[in-house]
Amino acid sequence: LVLPNRISHRTVDLHSAIRPGAFCIEPDEVEELMERFQLSMDELLYSLISPAQKMARPPISDFRVGAVGLGGSGRIILGVNIELFGLPLYQSV
Repeated sequence: LVLPNRISHRTVDLHSAIRPGAFCIEPDEVEELMERFQLSMDELLYSLISPAQKMARPPISDFRVGAVGLGGSGRIILGVNIELFGLPLYQSV
């Protein structure tokens, strides 16, 4: 992963700070996390990649994918790969 120079490489372990199984973090929660951990938006987004990867379910490839996106509403959306055991990978989410 190569980050543009404008993004800080500082991250915080947020695994325990987000609700288990939460794929959407509401704007008020985003603000609270930024304030609590003294993170910029870019630092928060980068710090959420690892927790997103831990929510992936890859029983076939064993390759955990985590993605983090910031919506126009201020919500943060976490995305992961979900593979369905017994089905071809092209039918995975």
